[in-house]
Amino acid sequence: MNALQFLTPPLLPPRRLFAFPARSALTVVIAFASLSLSSFNTQVLAQTPTPPTPHAPPIKVIPSLNVPTTPKMVEGQVFIKYTESLIHAEDLVERRKKIIQAGNQLRSQLQFQNGTDLFIGEIRTYEKLGIQLLKLQPSESVQDAISKINQHPSLVEFAEPNYKVFPLYSAPPNDDQWVNGPISLWGMEKIGMKSAWELSNGKVSKNIIVAVLDTGIDYTHPDLVDPATSTSRMWQNSQEAGGSSGQDDDNNGIVDDVYGANFCTGTQPATGDPQEDQIQGYPGHGTIVAGVIGAIVNNGHHVAGVHRNANLMALKIMCAQPGAANELPTGDIASAMSAILYAIDKKAEVLNASWTIGNIKHSGLRVAIKLAGDNNALFVAAAGNTRDPQNNNDTSPMYPASYGNDGVANVMAVAGTMLTCGAGEGTVSNMGTCNNGSAPHEALYDGSSYGQTSVHIAAPGWRTISTAIIDSVDNPGGIAMATGTSTAAAHVSGCAALVQAARTAKPSSTPFSPKDLKALLMNNGENLSTLNGRVVNGRRLNCDAALRTQVKWSFWDWVGTWEFFSFSRGPRTPRE
Repeated sequence: MNALQFLTPPLLPPRRLFAFPARSALTVVIAFASLSLSSFNTQVLAQTPTPPTPHAPPIKVIPSLNVPTTPKMVEGQVFIKYTESLIHAEDLVERRKKIIQAGNQLRSQLQFQNGTDLFIGEIRTYEKLGIQLLKLQPSESVQDAISKINQHPSLVEFAEPNYKVFPLYSAPPNDDQWVNGPISLWGMEKIGMKSAWELSNGKVSKNIIVAVLDTGIDYTHPDLVDPATSTSRMWQNSQEAGGSSGQDDDNNGIVDDVYGANFCTGTQPATGDPQEDQIQGYPGHGTIVAGVIGAIVNNGHHVAGVHRNANLMALKIMCAQPGAANELPTGDIASAMSAILYAIDKKAEVLNASWTIGNIKHSGLRVAIKLAGDNNALFVAAAGNTRDPQNNNDTSPMYPASYGNDGVANVMAVAGTMLTCGAGEGTVSNMGTCNNGSAPHEALYDGSSYGQTSVHIAAPGWRTISTAIIDSVDNPGGIAMATGTSTAAAHVSGCAALVQAARTAKPSSTPFSPKDLKALLMNNGENLSTLNGRVVNGRRLNCDAALRTQVKWSFWDWVGTWEFFSFSRGPRTPRE
């Protein structure tokens, strides 16, 4: 075992995966073999990813799934936030009692006013938020119910619908040779990871928890959990991992939540298995995001994540829909709020949100995200892949990313970049050149949302190689190539966790606040003229520069870098 690996409790046996007869597919490219790390064209040290023997793997493009263009409301459900003065209590049990009392009082007044009971009953109660999700009578419309509820301001701060949550997919290019090209990991190189990996080796050991709020994670993937080397990048709930199967060992209402939890079950309680649904032709989304953040390095497998000591918490908020061919996995705001509260309870310091609810500024979700910030968690959100004239988030907000422009300081919105060629130079080849042999330049990905005041930073979000659900028919190699701001956000989440780990590794250092961590990443980004007016300060993530504000280089670090790496690492800031 080398310095990159850490031992974990005994791995759980693989869970039975969920399957559907209907063939649906994801807009990413799938590879069937290990990929070369030849994008790092200099010799690498043992602590950086070891390239497998290169092949020319067969790759196929999966047809696009249906992506909704407008927010979708969940029928028959309404959120109610009760007036804080009525429900205030430090003890959550007492707070729940007060919420129920306020709800009963509201229910009685509405019944007296309307001559009928509006509600069937409670779906979920979020004690920390002072919010209930209630099920309406079939005869009651959501908007009519909200109008009636809001007539009682002494009891209610706000009432609003529940909306669907969708992962941010985007169609990739059809390029059979990209995975094994010399710039297959161009994004990692652009953000300075080849020197950041070397710099952090042996100096950054703390395992910052990154909560991946998504479609689940394939926690059996050998690049995330590798039994051969006893290496894991999955967070483990120690009480459940060492407890009894089938029991709620940590008394949080969820049974066997070892790697995280599944919140997209529609009703409480959540289940303990966050395994991503396996559907024919579908490579996953959460597994792709997780691989970018923290896939195992130096294990002879496929890809490498940004943070080699990441602790990936799988919080499944979107599930495949039975009988819905060519439809995205979906969840709802209620599930996202439950997952955020779980992440807070388990001390996650970075939350990754590569999904959207559209242009709905939902107050309940805002309250949950802000509470995460109050508990020192940075909320990294994909800016969006709108692909239309309305992709300026300054004028057409996309949530949750746009909460950062609405007073929620712990939200960091991320746009995506790509490699592109100039006018008349054609397109970028898998060899990393334009048609005339010139080098491509980096610019905003042509499907990325942007915003000069609302999007904080950009990161690579185009042709990103990562882990995917392993499927013996459709994807036995467990590799996918994805494009979109989902992967851009994942680059930032991985780097945020790495920098926070470096910060807390120093003696007597306190963790960065989310606001300060966000500012550090923004201020140490690399200026790109193509991003001026597109993100707050016109910068793309530079993880190497950000990390070097926290970790000192030794003489031998410099010798190793001189011998093995080029010095094209972008702007530097003074070291401590």
